[in-house]
Amino acid sequence: MEINEFVNIFLKILPIDFFRYFITASLAFVLFWKLFKRQLSHKFIQSKWPTNRKLLYEFKYSMSTVLIFAAVGVGVVTSIKNGWTMMYGEISDYGWIYLFFSIAVMILFHDLYFYWTHRWMHHPKIFKYVHLVHHKSTNPSPWAAYSFHPIEAVVQALVFPILLFVLPIHSVAALTFLIYMIVRNVWGHLGFELFPIGFTRNKWIGWHTTTTHHNLHHEKFTYNFGLYFTWWDRWFKTEHPDYEKNFERIASRKKESKTGKVLTTIIMLLMSNAIMAQSPYGKWMTFDEASGTPLSIVEIKFDNKTNHWYGQVDSVLLQSNQGTDPICSNCQGQLSGVKIIGIEFLNGFKKDGGEWTDGKILDPSSGEVYDGKIWFESGGTLKVRGFGGPLGLFYRTQTWKKKDASPGIEGLWNTIDDTYDLVKSMVELRVVNGELKGYVREIYLLPHEGNYPLCTQCNGKWENKPIVGLRFMDGFIKSQDQWVSGTILDPGNGQTYSSRFWLEGNNKLIVRGYFGPFYRTQTWRRFESVVADKLDKRTVN
Repeated sequence: MEINEFVNIFLKILPIDFFRYFITASLAFVLFWKLFKRQLSHKFIQSKWPTNRKLLYEFKYSMSTVLIFAAVGVGVVTSIKNGWTMMYGEISDYGWIYLFFSIAVMILFHDLYFYWTHRWMHHPKIFKYVHLVHHKSTNPSPWAAYSFHPIEAVVQALVFPILLFVLPIHSVAALTFLIYMIVRNVWGHLGFELFPIGFTRNKWIGWHTTTTHHNLHHEKFTYNFGLYFTWWDRWFKTEHPDYEKNFERIASRKKESKTGKVLTTIIMLLMSNAIMAQSPYGKWMTFDEASGTPLSIVEIKFDNKTNHWYGQVDSVLLQSNQGTDPICSNCQGQLSGVKIIGIEFLNGFKKDGGEWTDGKILDPSSGEVYDGKIWFESGGTLKVRGFGGPLGLFYRTQTWKKKDASPGIEGLWNTIDDTYDLVKSMVELRVVNGELKGYVREIYLLPHEGNYPLCTQCNGKWENKPIVGLRFMDGFIKSQDQWVSGTILDPGNGQTYSSRFWLEGNNKLIVRGYFGPFYRTQTWRRFESVVADKLDKRTVN
């Protein structure tokens, strides 16, 4: 095939593949994620909405998939023109019964093909290079339907050519199959469970996969590999053991009635003055929505003259390349070149029921200004959402926490070098099922310590793995006011020590590791207190 002929066919197929994906995914996104989001929020499967950054990530990889599908389509069209496939032109050649039979065969074969290629892509040697792209959408949206690594896109595209070479297929059957394929794919990534209670127990239709089925796969990774049907997962014991329980829990959620809302309002009115007085006033810690890393402390205030709420940057976590007092170099107008610390980045918000709306939010890193709204969620966290793009269809949400909150041992801590009193790393402590676990979130390296250190002294599964992300402590349980009986790994030497932890006040954590009768003690500081005190004594890579 000459290059001109390839390009001509490619340019004809490309819009078809693009619009097959874009129309289906955008229709699902606009209907469920925008227009009817409030009405159906009780059917949303996971507890948090994916960030705007994740949505753009999914769309970006979907566009590369569209290009690959179109390229494979050139081979399909060429093969059909040359008579190499079993495509036929007249329905009467095989009859209407065969037409419907061929559609069923294509769907069944695709389900088989997808299950086994999907499991192959979960092999440890394949997953991190190929399928990880798709699994970065742990909370998928309709845009994730085509969010594939190029290799995975090729694998998924090959199912249709295979069918054309082994099965007589009419163009009507082919079109029906391709529409069914994209609709079911988008449905699996919808994020909302729309099937009714008891669906999975129905012997006639319960073997169809639901949105919950595939959403569990994105969340848990090692279960629910099927595409259209649950047969293969059940036959090969790969269905999540709590799939039906999860489905029933989500499907049984009820939308709060007007009566329920009235009762809720009455109960809220009868609650304490502290809840009644809940407002965004005060200092808040902001976090990166993708990594969870703290970014800054901001202060929200109320302007009595305008009756509006506004916010200023109180302090920021500075990287070495940001200097000691960064400016808003990307800001426009009067804010161009203004110092970020002290800048009024949030203004014009007014209270509207349980939300603060109609305000503007400045992102100092990009200089962009977004429409925004603020509301509280359980646990006293503050949700801050900025809307952008055409008609405000895209948004980005952050979770802020009250600076003066006392969360106990959980949260982010800075470890301190024993010799030089420098901050060496940021670690996160979590209590999971009563057990305290610790993870390395960031390390602050001196110039001679390299750029991306590996745990070269570690053994087992962590040998030569990146130190950032390492789960370095495990097994701690609470005994009175201490956490005991666990072990802590020192990535510097690969040794594991028995240890104990206890708090001294709200912002100091005493960490003691034992080696026989000897022990070593460190004092860690809560990350928020380090930022607030502006202790930036470290050199950050």
